[in-house]
Amino acid sequence: MSKPADFKDLIFALKKAGFPTKGDVKQIVSDEFHEEITKFYAGRIKPEFDQVNKRLDRVDKRLVRVEVRLNGVEGEVRGLKEELSDTPSRGQFNDLKARVNHYHPAN
Repeated sequence: MSKPADFKDLIFALKKAGFPTKGDVKQIVSDEFHEEITKFYAGRIKPEFDQVNKRLDRVDKRLVRVEVRLNGVEGEVRGLKEELSDTPSRGQFNDLKARVNHYHPAN
């Protein structure tokens, strides 16, 4: 008379026969669920992301034009500052100081 199969023997026999285990079923369901969720969000969100990317591209182009204009304005402001400034630059001051010292030495 053979002894009755215990639980481990039964699981082993079922695995050997090709039946999936609880872990196998969880993995299959998890993978399929993940794949379906990914497809769903890709279908729903990708078009919106594409629209956002197009808008950002337009904003980038506008910013480049604004940047170019600002560089021009900065140059003009710098020129006007120099024109209207009554304070000499460091180089101009040193030149004037050297000339004064030449004609009117401190000693």
